[in-house]
Amino acid sequence: MIPTHLDAYQIALIAWGFLLALYGVQGVLSVWLEGRELVPGPTERPPEPVWSLIAALGLAALVMAWAIKFMGELATAPPRQLALDAGVLFLGLALMLVLYRRYFIAHEAVTQDRDDGIPW
Repeated sequence: MIPTHLDAYQIALIAWGFLLALYGVQGVLSVWLEGRELVPGPTERPPEPVWSLIAALGLAALVMAWAIKFMGELATAPPRQLALDAGVLFLGLALMLVLYRRYFIAHEAVTQDRDDGIPW
């Protein structure tokens, strides 16, 4: 899987690049989902757009169809195809979770005093 013409340091640089790109995508997604600053206490939630409900239901149908396809291929497909199908399933589930978090959960921060028994 790893090309033979790459040295160990080049492979490490590629791995670090992927890791930092993943960290950046997570940060951008976090700002998009939660905003730059959370406000303590409950906030007024605007009604969710109709297209978000349609997108969530469409993603659910797509994931269900892909899961049925995946189950049918378990005995006959090569491992590479199974891995690709499983990756698409997890990506669809992650997108459904992002839509749910963005449009169906209120934006609020829960602030509580912590009493863990440590005197300082």
